[in-house]
Formats: sequence, structure tokens, C-alpha cells
Amino acid sequence: MSDYRVNITRKITGKLEDGKLILYHNHQPIGELLVQGQSITLYDGFEADESRVYAVGTYSFEEKYAGDCDMGWCP
Repeated sequence: MSDYRVNITRKITGKLEDGKLILYHNHQPIGELLVQGQSITLYDGFEADESRVYAVGTYSFEEKYAGDCDMGWCP
């Protein structure tokens, strides 16, 4: 038998749950980081609300009668 040590840092994901950041590797929980009571700083376009993180922004809609007329199906 041999011991091994593999760097999996880039393959770790995290999910906020109940004030903890649960760490996963290959969809298996491998640890947790307590974040309750800590401040979270998010970049522009993102915001946190309790245990959820949201992408925020503004939609701009263009009212069109028809689109993709270059495909030949427009009246």
C-alpha cells in the first residue's frame, strides 16, 4: 500500500447552507466553513440574502413585431 496526496483545490465547490459554506468534491460533502456572523462582500451585480446569493441587474426589452427575418419566414 502507498500513501498519496492529490491537489483537488480547483475541483472544490461550495454551497451556502444555514450559516455554513459546505465544501464539495465530486458532489460529496468534504467539509464546512462557518460563515454565520461574518460579513460577505460580493462584487457588483450580486447580492446575498440570508443563505442565498442572487445575480441582480436590469433587463432592457425591445418591442419587436418579428425577429430573425433574415431566415425568410417574416410576412
